Amino acid sequence: MVSTSRQYSTSVFLWSLFATLAAMSYLAFFRQILEIWLRNEDYSFGILVPPLVAYLIWARRKGILVSEHSSWIPGLFLTGLGCGLQVLASRSGTLVASGIALILTLIGAIGFIIPHGLEVVQ
Repeated sequence: MVSTSRQYSTSVFLWSLFATLAAMSYLAFFRQILEIWLRNEDYSFGILVPPLVAYLIWARRKGILVSEHSSWIPGLFLTGLGCGLQVLASRSGTLVASGIALILTLIGAIGFIIPHGLEVVQ
């Protein structure tokens, strides 16, 4: 049986690795979307979305961490599909495809890494 501290350190490592790779992959997309949020008043509310989502996740963190771990295996496929779509979107410069790729990557990663991830996504 694996100790709780070892499971926690593995989980932290996986999240850190995912966050680093996602940030590197989606850096151009985030830069473009931030520019749109700052320059276009119709989309200026967008800058409030990431902190709001972070707060909602933080508020539910105890419920997420307490539940049993059951990975959603198709999440790996969705994550790979999202990353592949991001490569194509960055080569073509399509912002919409980058957004779809980000959503697919996040749903797949959340579904696979977080316990009962599919329920969290729904």
